Amino acid sequence: MNNKESNAADFKNDKAYKPAHFNSNNNLPIDHVDGALQELVHENANANGGGAGGLRRVKHKRRRVSRGLIIALVAMLSIGAIGYAAIALWVHSLDQSISLNEADVEKLKDALVASDSDESKAFYMLVLGSDARDEGLTSRSDVTMLVRIDPRQYTIDLISIPRDTMVNIDGSTQKINAAYASGGAAGAVRVVSQFAGVDVSHYAEVHFDDLKNIVDTLGGIWVNVPESFSAGNGGLDFKAGEQKLNGEQALAFARERYNVQGGDFGRAQAQRLIVEAIIKQVLASSPAEIPGLINQLAAAVTTDFSVSQIAKMALNYIGKDVTIYSAACPSYTLNIDGVSYVGTMFDEWRAMMQRVDAGLDPADETAEIPEKQLNDESLGMATNSAAPRDYKTLAENAMTTDDVAEVAN
Repeated sequence: MNNKESNAADFKNDKAYKPAHFNSNNNLPIDHVDGALQELVHENANANGGGAGGLRRVKHKRRRVSRGLIIALVAMLSIGAIGYAAIALWVHSLDQSISLNEADVEKLKDALVASDSDESKAFYMLVLGSDARDEGLTSRSDVTMLVRIDPRQYTIDLISIPRDTMVNIDGSTQKINAAYASGGAAGAVRVVSQFAGVDVSHYAEVHFDDLKNIVDTLGGIWVNVPESFSAGNGGLDFKAGEQKLNGEQALAFARERYNVQGGDFGRAQAQRLIVEAIIKQVLASSPAEIPGLINQLAAAVTTDFSVSQIAKMALNYIGKDVTIYSAACPSYTLNIDGVSYVGTMFDEWRAMMQRVDAGLDPADETAEIPEKQLNDESLGMATNSAAPRDYKTLAENAMTTDDVAEVAN
C-alpha cells in the first residue's frame, strides 16, 4: 500500500468517523452512556426523595447536555481528522515534488553514508546546482557546494568547490562538474566525498532559476554586494554595499562572472552570499510562515531529505544564534594542453577541511586545529585530484580564489 492509500485508509478508520458510537470521555457507546446516566440520576432522585416525575425532568436535561457535548466533540474531531488528512496529503505531494527519481535514490543509497543516529551531531551534505536559463541539471553542474550542518552548535558551513577543479574520474582527467554527467548524483557524491575526505550523508540539487521565487516569497533578502559592476552575463548593474535584492536581482547577482573580480571564483562567492542570505531570512521567519516557504522550496530543490526533515531542521534553528561560515576551496587557474582547469592548493585545502570538520571558521588560518582533525589522514587530502602536486609557483602566477572582491564587514 502506498502512502496515499495508507493515509486514506487511516482517514476512513478514524474513530471520529463513527459519531453514533463514539464518546470522548470513556469510549462507551452512547446507549451505554445513557444507561449510566439513568442509573446515576435515579440514585440521586431516590437520595433526595424525588419521585418518578422528577426523574423524568432531570433525565431529559442531562441527556440533551450529553448529546450536545458529544455532537460538538465529534464535529471537532472530524474537522481535526480532515485537517490532518489534508496536511498529510499536502506533505505527501511536496515529498513527491522534492524527491529524486527512483534510479538516483537507489544509486545514492550506496554513495551516501548514513549520518549518526544522534540527530544533534554534525553532518555533510552535497549541493549541486545550475544557473542555466533554459537547462536543467542534465550534464554539468555550475554549482558544487559542500555544506556542513551542526545542529548542536547551530553552525552552517558553505564551502564552494570550483566547477573546473581538476580530478580523476574513472581513470581520466576531468573537471569536477563532469562527475554528475558521468555518474549522476551518486557519482558526484563519491567524487566530492573523496576530494574533501569526508562522508557525505545528504544530497540536494538546486535550480537557481526557481530560487528567485523563494527570495520574493521572503520579501527580498539583504546582501552585502562586495563590488560595483556593470551588467554582464547576469544582465543587471550593481553598486557595492548592503542592499535588499528581489528575486530577479538575486539571480542576476548569482550569475555574474564576466564583470566581477575573480571571474568564476567571484560568481561562486556571490552564490554563497545569496544562499547565506536566504538561510538567514528563512530563520528569521515565524513558524507559521514555514509551510509557504517549503512550498516554494519544493519547486527549487530536489533532495533525499523529506519535507518533515526539512521543516524539523528549520524549526531547530529558528530563534537561535546561528553562525554561517563561507569559504572556497583554495584554488588557482591553470591551462593544460589548451584546456582551462582549476588546480587545488593542497596544503591550504587540507588545513581548511580540518578547520571545517572541527567546527571552526574555515577562513581563519590562525585557528588552532584540534588533535583529532590533525590526525585524520583523510580530511582534505584530495586523493582523486589530477592537479600538479607541486603547485606553489603555478599559483603565484595565476588567478586564485583570493582574488575575489572582499566582502566588507
